[in-house]
Amino acid sequence: MGKNSENNVNSVEITQAELDWYLGLKTVTSDIITEHIFMNNKNNALYTEIVNEVQKIYGFEPISKVDKTTVQKADAPEVLDDKKMIADITGESVRKFENRIKLTNIGMEIQKEPQHDFPERIVLSFSNRTKMGLKSGKEYEDAPDVIQLGFSTSKLKNLSDNKNFVSCIDLFTIRETGRKLFPDDKYQMFLIELSKMPRTKKNLDEKYHALWDICKVLKTPHKDMERTIKMANITNATALTLSQELRSAVISPQVNEWEQRRRKALQDRERERQEREREREKYKEHIAALEEKLFAEQQARQAEQKARQAEQQARQAAEAKVEELERRNQATQTAEKPKTYTIAKREADARRAAKQAKKSNSSPNNETK
Repeated sequence: MGKNSENNVNSVEITQAELDWYLGLKTVTSDIITEHIFMNNKNNALYTEIVNEVQKIYGFEPISKVDKTTVQKADAPEVLDDKKMIADITGESVRKFENRIKLTNIGMEIQKEPQHDFPERIVLSFSNRTKMGLKSGKEYEDAPDVIQLGFSTSKLKNLSDNKNFVSCIDLFTIRETGRKLFPDDKYQMFLIELSKMPRTKKNLDEKYHALWDICKVLKTPHKDMERTIKMANITNATALTLSQELRSAVISPQVNEWEQRRRKALQDRERERQEREREREKYKEHIAALEEKLFAEQQARQAEQKARQAEQQARQAAEAKVEELERRNQATQTAEKPKTYTIAKREADARRAAKQAKKSNSSPNNETK
C-alpha cells in the first residue's frame, strides 16, 4: 500500500489525481478497502485462495487455510522500529508435517502507487516473517516457512527482462554448484507487476488465468467492476469473491467515515501547502526587496564615488590650468622686460642728447664763432 505520508506533511503535496485516487477509484489496492476486506479474520479463506492461486503456477503445494490475518491500519504510519515491520496483510497457516506442527508465515504487500524501492520493502517484510513464531527453546529448523507476495502497480526495473507479469524469486541458490540451500517451498517470494498484465488473457498460458482474473479485480475501480467482469470474462471464483467484497466495502459506513477523514486530512494538507507557498512567496518578496534596496544603496555609493572622483579631477584640472597660466605669464614677463628697458633707455638718452645739444647751441662760444 502507499506510504502514509500525512505524518510528514511538510514533504508531500496533494494533487487532484491523488485526491481522485483516494476518494473516487475505490480499488482493492486502496488502503481502507484492503483493511475492510481482510480485517477481523473475516476473509481468511479468500486470503488463502489468493496465495494458493499464485503458488499453483509454479507447482507448489497449497497451504492450509490461513488461521489468522493481521491488517495494517490505513491511518497508521508505517513503522520500522525494533526490527518489526508490518506488512499490509500478514497471515499464519499451520499444518502437520512429519509429526510436527509446521507454521507458514505469509506477507502480502499491495502498492497502489509507484514506489522505486518496492523490492527492498518486500525483502525487508520477508525477513521479518522468517523469525515470527519461532519461540524460545525451539530448534532453528523449526523456523517458519515464509511466503511473500508483492503486488506492484508499476514496472520494476530489475524485472524488465521478464515479459511475464509474475516473477518467482529464487532466494537461496549456491552460486558455485547451483544447488538450493533450502527446499523450494521453504522460502517463497513472488512479485506481481500489474502494469505488465496483457489486456486480455486469451494468449496467456492457462495456468496464469486465475491470477490474471484476481489482478484484474485488484486494479479495477469499483464503478467499472461489473462491466470489467463481463468484458474480461472473469470467471475465477476467488476473483469474483474479491469483487463482491469490494462492493461491500465501498458502501460500508467504515469506508465512508474513513473517506470523510481522509478528505479532511487531504484538504488540511492542501491548505497547509498553500500557506507554506504563500510564506515562501512573502519570503521571496522580502528577499527581493532587500536585494533591491542593497542594489540601490550600492548604486548610490558608486554614483557618489564617481561624483567625488569627477570633482577631484576637475579641481586638479583647474589647478593645473592656473599653474600653466602663471607659468606662461611669468615667461612672457621675462621675455618682454629687456625690450621695455632698452626702449626707455633710448628715449632717455635721446632726451639727454637733445637737451645737451640745446645747451650747446645756446652757449657764448657758439655765438662768437
